[in-house]
Amino acid sequence: MASSSSSYPSGEDDDQVLVEEKAFVRTLTLNRTKQLNALSFHMISQLLDLFLAYEKGAAVKLIILKGKGRAFCAGGDVAAVVRDIREGKWKLGAEFFRKEFTLNYLMATYSKPQ
Repeated sequence: MASSSSSYPSGEDDDQVLVEEKAFVRTLTLNRTKQLNALSFHMISQLLDLFLAYEKGAAVKLIILKGKGRAFCAGGDVAAVVRDIREGKWKLGAEFFRKEFTLNYLMATYSKPQ
């Protein structure tokens, strides 16, 4: 399985989630302002990895999640999923939603304040 949807040119994924570390606090900033911070596959994967790592580590006591620009988050980037499906890559869409729902569950049941 590819690590990101083919709908995103390489290099664009690099700064989609900005991470700031201050003492016991991690601030995660969604950074796709033109798309109103709609979650790409790469963003969901990165957030899932970060939340899992932070939950296990004693160095993190609080996670702040925010959006850069005029919107916090427009939800999942369904337009990219539809493009992939139209190109015959429906498995990417299935993986996108599997990861997104896993992240949603993790955040809803998270053991640390966020």
